Amino acid sequence: MILEASTIASVQHARAFAKHLYKSENEIVEVWESLSGGEKQVDFTADLVDLQLFTDLTRGRTGIFHVAIAPRQYEQMSQEQWQQLMTAIAEEFDLLEQMRLVMYHQKGGRQHIHVFWSLVDSERGKLLQVGRYKRRLQRVATELEKEFGHALTPR
Repeated sequence: MILEASTIASVQHARAFAKHLYKSENEIVEVWESLSGGEKQVDFTADLVDLQLFTDLTRGRTGIFHVAIAPRQYEQMSQEQWQQLMTAIAEEFDLLEQMRLVMYHQKGGRQHIHVFWSLVDSERGKLLQVGRYKRRLQRVATELEKEFGHALTPR
């Protein structure tokens, strides 16, 4: 499985990212977790912008941590496995208590999800750091590939 991470640093970047997520080439687009309520009321773009606006209150820049999770096409994952993977990533980066947004996609028969965590520590009014995330995500992916019985992805 591939875990790719990035950060979002502006409201414009958040809007552009949300627009990308809704491209018509996606066969299935489902919002699994949002800030704005039930499935019929979800405005994922507004939710992503709101996460960035929380960042702006800290006078920081990169306040959203995004991870795209893509198993191989022939390695289907259950809802429990997706949740386990998101929890493992959150534990690795100490993000369990942070707000998050989750969107599921299927494109070309291949399933993947996008997870966005707010890096705003609301108690201290500062941003959390997620340094060396590439190496740390590779470690999480390898551990869970073994546990899920998936073929190991060359790193």
